[in-house]
Amino acid sequence: MKAQIKNYFITGLLVIIPAGLTIYILDVFIGMMDRILKYVPSKIHPDTYLPFHIPGLGLIATVVLTFLVGVLTQNFLGKKLVYLWEWAVSRIPFVRSIYLAIKQLVEAVFAQDSKGFKRVVM
Repeated sequence: MKAQIKNYFITGLLVIIPAGLTIYILDVFIGMMDRILKYVPSKIHPDTYLPFHIPGLGLIATVVLTFLVGVLTQNFLGKKLVYLWEWAVSRIPFVRSIYLAIKQLVEAVFAQDSKGFKRVVM
């Protein structure tokens, strides 16, 4: 009975932690974009030209920004900037370990030709 309760609890954690972290990170990015959009000059802010507020403008701006970063990093200059960023981050001891762990996790999850994640392991 104790082992079954422990297994249920661990299984719950394995579901809640990734989902919770994903929601938290998205909330931070979208909230950050909403705060940045408050400082956009009124000449170019959509609320100036529309008779209504656009809910989710931070989400839309986050998606557009992510797309633009993807487009920019596909060319030579973008790849060079990413290389310089990673070189700079690799010089900071504590930040380096966090950045590399997150980078490896993201690469493993989003890799298209990866042989990882072939089967479920518990």
